[in-house]
Amino acid sequence: MAHVKFRDITFCFDSRKENSIDGISFDLKAGETLVLAGRSGSGKSTLLHCLSGLIPEYYSGRLGGVIQIGNGVGDVTDWKDIPLYEKAVTVGTVFQEPRHQFFSARVEQELLLSIWRSEAPLEDKQKHIDTILDQLGMEAFRYRILDTLSSGEQQRIAIGTAITSAPAILVLDEPSANLSPDGVEAMVQFLKRAKEQGTTIIIAEHRFSWLRQLTDKLLVLDQGKVVYQGDAGKLDDYDFCRQHGLRFNDSTALQEKTEPGDKNIDAAEKSDRKQYNGVPAIFTLNQVGFKYKKQLDWIWRHVNANFHGGEIVALTGKNGCGKTTMLALLFGLYKPVEGNINFPGVESVRAMALQHPDLQLFASTVREEISSSLKEQEKWIDKFNLSHVHDRHPLTLSGGEMQRLVLAVSFARVSEKKDGVLLLDEPTSGMDGQQLDILSREIGELQADNKCVVMATHDYDLIRKTGAVVMPVG
Repeated sequence: MAHVKFRDITFCFDSRKENSIDGISFDLKAGETLVLAGRSGSGKSTLLHCLSGLIPEYYSGRLGGVIQIGNGVGDVTDWKDIPLYEKAVTVGTVFQEPRHQFFSARVEQELLLSIWRSEAPLEDKQKHIDTILDQLGMEAFRYRILDTLSSGEQQRIAIGTAITSAPAILVLDEPSANLSPDGVEAMVQFLKRAKEQGTTIIIAEHRFSWLRQLTDKLLVLDQGKVVYQGDAGKLDDYDFCRQHGLRFNDSTALQEKTEPGDKNIDAAEKSDRKQYNGVPAIFTLNQVGFKYKKQLDWIWRHVNANFHGGEIVALTGKNGCGKTTMLALLFGLYKPVEGNINFPGVESVRAMALQHPDLQLFASTVREEISSSLKEQEKWIDKFNLSHVHDRHPLTLSGGEMQRLVLAVSFARVSEKKDGVLLLDEPTSGMDGQQLDILSREIGELQADNKCVVMATHDYDLIRKTGAVVMPVG
């Protein structure tokens, strides 16, 4: 058990002139849960890195103030005096991008690595891993290669890895971003057990509904400063949430309609799309089936669907059901193993915003990434609220800012074409309430311009705001 004290913590990256966090102070008792909220780029991840030890050991810069960790019986440790490898034992960390924290090839190896220092017999370690995988609903994934897992599945494994060694403090950065509702519920139960055992938990989040039963304290940041510290009940205050750019009443009441074990998808039968009968489609799927070469099982087969201009379609389903694979097929990264995908429009253009934005950023500045046209740069920088970082290198942005940049690039590419098709993979991960409204508005403008938008998402706020047709995958 450990309590945490931050006293006037300030940090400025070497590559920047302004502080990313400025004068942060709070107390957290052993076994309490603190939620960090705030707009994208407000400093939440930076604060977490200060506690995990990555700042200043990995992310170099000027760190000021005092962080103290107490053991609950009077002993207090100055955090700056502790070596990074010892900090890793005390603090279990789940990154915003879980794939960045894996060191092994397979799930079991990764979980064993987290407890390799334990003197317990290997058999006991494996039983412990059995328990962790069971609690996460990931028993069938024990021997899977990590790179073959979906982002949501990787997220669950990262959480399991962080808690396997029973750290006194658990730090999670946007843990629900890529999880389906069943994955979120598994995580809630998992964190409840950790909390009951005395683990101190700090969570940076944009989606709050799942946190209601876990949260003791709320800390809201804006431009690196604390603008609210106190009771988490403020998240139920609409005016408060709007004032600070937070999501209000994050709706998870809508349940996914994925039918377990169903490998046959027919969008025409599973969605109310009668208004498009007789209207020429921008593209069609005819008896499409797909599986990866080394796998015996089909991800899905016999998929038939027509997609039209002015249509917004949300692909939903459990983690690992094939939503991202479907988008990759539509974009042309993969070819169907069975059937075909037909784009009859000679002017049609496809743009895709990946689930991992850092994988599709190549330019030296935000401006250059968007377009070579100065007019287009200004237009999309303004639309996606990127003016404050317009001359920054894209890979120095926060996760939410990178996400908005990739979206700006994709929207810019599609908007000028007659038969544009925009493909979005979990577009709201790391997105605050204000940016969710902006994205929904921009999708609506594409719809009004007769463009087609297909998005893989677990975010039912986005589905509700855009009026998307739900197409279950699974």
